Amino acid sequence: MTAYDFRYKKQFAGLNFFGKAYVSAERKVAQLVNSNWVYSMHWPKEINQEWVNAVNADINREMEIARNRLSDLELAKKLVDGLEL
Repeated sequence: MTAYDFRYKKQFAGLNFFGKAYVSAERKVAQLVNSNWVYSMHWPKEINQEWVNAVNADINREMEIARNRLSDLELAKKLVDGLEL
């Protein structure tokens, strides 16, 4: 997919200001990673390698948070399952 298609043409089910709608691949990624990043001033405006690197850094951060949360939930389940009533 070209950068132009990613930003303007390719559409996915998602959310916009008016509720459910079709959104660009760029907006869909923003929703999946962190809904605020797309509006941040530190993000490159053009979709290029710098943009991809920034998105990948956010994706990796979010995946680490998810892994930690899953680990916490597994520990909580283990503790609850170990209750002797």
